[in-house]
Amino acid sequence: MLAVVATACFPSAQAGPPPVVRAAPSVVTTINRFRGTPQLAVNDALTNLAAGWAQHLATTGVLAHRDLNGVGGWTYLGETIVQGSCGISDDAVVNLWMNSPPHRDTMLSPVYTSAGVARACAADGREWVVADFGG
Repeated sequence: MLAVVATACFPSAQAGPPPVVRAAPSVVTTINRFRGTPQLAVNDALTNLAAGWAQHLATTGVLAHRDLNGVGGWTYLGETIVQGSCGISDDAVVNLWMNSPPHRDTMLSPVYTSAGVARACAADGREWVVADFGG
């Protein structure tokens, strides 16, 4: 059985040169400050999944979730995304998610044991942050 949960914040649009994409494991550390057990482990496969989607979002300028049903290897998958200014702090990203009940539920759900986070900064100064959760 696969359960998929997806939530998003702040839709907008953009165009321009390719974004700069980077992994953001420190966001997982920040999320873990709010979790009990199990703490999330950083997972390379989920980080790569998040990086691909962050790049897509920054390239298209459209804040939207993808269909995670085709991603194998997990019983549960969830995703949170947000768009802010390039350089938005980990604390600000996580606080935005914590203040949104669907995002909070995804981040704190005990069914998730691993996560990967990536950021993509577009030339227009907007940053797209994607967190993918697996369990």
